[in-house]
Amino acid sequence: MKNFNRSQLLEKVIAWIHDANQETQIDIVEDTKILEESMLDSMDLLNLITNFEQEFGIEIDETFLIPENFETPAKIVDMVEQNLGGSE
Repeated sequence: MKNFNRSQLLEKVIAWIHDANQETQIDIVEDTKILEESMLDSMDLLNLITNFEQEFGIEIDETFLIPENFETPAKIVDMVEQNLGGSE
């Protein structure tokens, strides 16, 4: 597993959100309300989770798969960090 600091994780998450929703005109930052802005649909979320698992060599526990953990890029990073900590 690669080691990532919080800012690197945040950059990756924001890049993945941009990739999933290329038509957005919103500048995505760590506190952007991505669910409120309807930036990701259910398939985008599944792809995002798959990206995390492949990139970071983790399995995200299903107890983390709640809307609150996907509200903002910062909350997504929090979730990934919790899963990274649990997999070491």
